[in-house]
Amino acid sequence: MHWKDLPIQRFMRDKSRSEFKWLSTLVERFHSPYEHEALTPETRTAISDQAAIMAGSTRDDVGEVPEDIKRYVKKVALYAYRILDKDMEKLMAGGRSDEEIYEATLAAILGSNLGRLERGLALVEGDTELVARMDAQNKTIVT
Repeated sequence: MHWKDLPIQRFMRDKSRSEFKWLSTLVERFHSPYEHEALTPETRTAISDQAAIMAGSTRDDVGEVPEDIKRYVKKVALYAYRILDKDMEKLMAGGRSDEEIYEATLAAILGSNLGRLERGLALVEGDTELVARMDAQNKTIVT
C-alpha cells in the first residue's frame, strides 16, 4: 500500500482538515528516500505499518519487517515505557547500527500513533465496518 492510501491520508484529503496538514507532510517525508538513510523506505514503511496494526488500525499489503527487529518494533508500539539499554545492546550485537535502530524506533512510533489516531477517527465517525476490520487484523499481528 502506498503511504498516500493510508486511512489517515484519505481522511485528511476527504475532510480538507487543515489541522492535519503538518501530519500529512511528516508522513510524506518519512516514507520518501533521503540521502543518509540507514533503512530503506520499504523497511521503514513495513515497520510503520506493523506498528499501526498493533495499535489498532488496519493496513493492506504490509511489507516484511526484518526478523531481528520484529520484537523491538512490538515493544516500541505497545510497551515503549519498558525499553531498556539491553534492548539496544541486543540489536547492536545483532549487527544493527545506531542509525538503523533510530529509524526503526521512529517508524514504530509514527506507525503506532497514526494507528491510534485512525482508530479513534473511525470510532468517532461511527465506521463500524472499518473498526471490525481493524480488530480482526490486530488479532493476527499482536498474538
